[in-house]
Amino acid sequence: MKRSLTVTALLMALGAAGCIELTGMLQSAMPGSDGGGATSTGPSGSTGGDADPSPPVVMLSVSNTGPLVGEEVELTCSVVAGTTTDLTFDFQPADPRLLVQNRTGVATFIVEEPDVGSELAFTCRATNAAGTSQPSAEVVIIPSPS
Repeated sequence: MKRSLTVTALLMALGAAGCIELTGMLQSAMPGSDGGGATSTGPSGSTGGDADPSPPVVMLSVSNTGPLVGEEVELTCSVVAGTTTDLTFDFQPADPRLLVQNRTGVATFIVEEPDVGSELAFTCRATNAAGTSQPSAEVVIIPSPS
């Protein structure tokens, strides 16, 4: 019973990104297990310093998907799973108008007249010591005339 509670707690703490890797590690550890204490597969007694970092998983949100000419649009790249220390962010496409704060995951730009009627599509990625995330889902912005 203790072991199943520990595994459930680990899976909830890691989220979707770490579940597959953790499940594989647990399956390889379980067949040879002698039924000892939960500390062999769980975090009990751990100081947290020996946990392997994992690449981030990101989500991109936008302040306004239908901005007017002259309005500022803010793109926010958020880490939803994985290690969240020492992150840098980048946005695609690399538009020279984007003012990127790559330590906070926020990028802003001002809508210009040539943008009207076009679809501006963006994604973001985050990088930490463990690697780079897959690109976020794309957000589309369709500017309107003022």
